[in-house]
Amino acid sequence: VRLLAQSPLVKAIYGSLEYPPNSGNNLHLDRVSRALESLGYTEPDDALLKESLDSLHFRDKPNAPLTLDEFAVIVYNFETKRAIQLKAQFDAIDMDSSGAIDVGEFRRLLWDMGFSVSRMTVEEILGEVDKDLSGKVELREFEFALKLVYERFGFSLKEVKDIMEIFDKYDTDESGVMSPDELAGAMGWIGHPATIEQAKAVIERHVDTENYILSRPEFLRIMRCIVEEELEDSATSSARLTAIAQAAWTPQNSMGFCWIWGSQCRIPSWRMQ
Repeated sequence: VRLLAQSPLVKAIYGSLEYPPNSGNNLHLDRVSRALESLGYTEPDDALLKESLDSLHFRDKPNAPLTLDEFAVIVYNFETKRAIQLKAQFDAIDMDSSGAIDVGEFRRLLWDMGFSVSRMTVEEILGEVDKDLSGKVELREFEFALKLVYERFGFSLKEVKDIMEIFDKYDTDESGVMSPDELAGAMGWIGHPATIEQAKAVIERHVDTENYILSRPEFLRIMRCIVEEELEDSATSSARLTAIAQAAWTPQNSMGFCWIWGSQCRIPSWRMQ
């Protein structure tokens, strides 16, 4: 628990969802689910969350905002439950009981989990965790790899960097959070022009928030949702771009985006993988 409380990611998400952000006012209970989702625990189990809150016996008031250490206890409980689930998933894939799985099997699991990741992204992630350079994924490596997938919402490290550059570009007031008007601008940049009301609808659809304000991880999550929705739409029509469209792409710019010749479309490079 102490290590989780010191984790830069946990601290950053905790701070960004304080009200106001990074104010030191602690984390209100109605924002705990959002914080867990930002850590990759999508649709947090209400029963486990209640059980975790009930385990905090030394709180002055049951409805008081959570300190960082108290939030770390909740994260630890969710992490423990996830570890049990991951072991079961690994054993289901490791049908020969060899104690390892290959890249293809890992990628199929990610697709089953809703992450339409490219082979390049999978190989990058596995390159970060394959410490023994065996080319196979063992259980501990599998757990660490999925932790990276959850935290990055299925994007590669470069894609996360590109997306965070977009966040910074449209966080015009440099508040560290994104409002609907800023999100509308960012969506226009990636080829999804949207009004402020449409941006609000996107936030409502994907994030449990009452004030339409997005933290950085929540913005990353919305970008993943947009990618998945596009892939689903394209699968019902033409199953992504044709070879002719592929040939019409210009090289990526410095923020990881490409232009299609003869159009006004600026498209994220991850859509081409």
